[in-house]
Amino acid sequence: MKIFKLAGTIPALAFVVLLASGVSSAQATTLYEAPADRLGGLCPTCAGTATKMGDDISLAGGPATLNKLIWDTSNFGADYTAEIKVDFFNVDLSGTTPGVGSLIHTQTSDHFLAGGNGGPETTFVDIAIADVLVPERFIYSIEVVNNNGSTNWNVAGQFATNSTDEDETLAQAQVGANNEFDFIFGDWVPESGTDTSGLTFQRLSMASYQIGLPQFSDFAEYSNFTPNVTFEGQVAPIPLPAAGWLLLTAFGGLGIAARRRKAA
Repeated sequence: MKIFKLAGTIPALAFVVLLASGVSSAQATTLYEAPADRLGGLCPTCAGTATKMGDDISLAGGPATLNKLIWDTSNFGADYTAEIKVDFFNVDLSGTTPGVGSLIHTQTSDHFLAGGNGGPETTFVDIAIADVLVPERFIYSIEVVNNNGSTNWNVAGQFATNSTDEDETLAQAQVGANNEFDFIFGDWVPESGTDTSGLTFQRLSMASYQIGLPQFSDFAEYSNFTPNVTFEGQVAPIPLPAAGWLLLTAFGGLGIAARRRKAA
């Protein structure tokens, strides 16, 4: 009889021990995904510029360990191997508007981009992230160090010419959240071959950014869009101190139950 009662506690105890270990067997999942309505290659890189571009986003489920970034981009030129740099920043909330905070992680890797030779050839660039732990809200940037002058950022959202037509829900992420609808983060220079190390990553309004192309300047002020990216990873496990308390509480509960059985 005692063995039967003890056996009944084993599943609950095993569950608590699993929580306490902080180890998750779950597979990587999509933690952020941009809106589905891709607008196409719109970016200052169209004219052969050096560009750094990103956004202020929040993940689904809280802080997480990232292991993949999927970037949707277009190449109007010839095939080439792009040297792509990715940075992750904290969000600086000390001012009146969110800004770029301290650097969390940076990495550079090479990726083949098929060329369209005059037309847009879309590539979903899979960038492996080295299990980077990030807060729920952060700012990322993507930069093609050796841009051939024809690689463009695909974006998702909406262009609008007036406040009446403006609809920020069109820039809502499918998974996760966009924190800055009328602002993106980036910097660019209008000349091909410029050293990208001189770029200053900063918060930009749509009006000042003008989508990088003069013909879209009338749409800029009321537009809402975000670079088209997906982040995959795992939600951060329960911190070990918290898990330890869970474990102690579980053992305490089992002890109380055992004493009650003896008293009965």
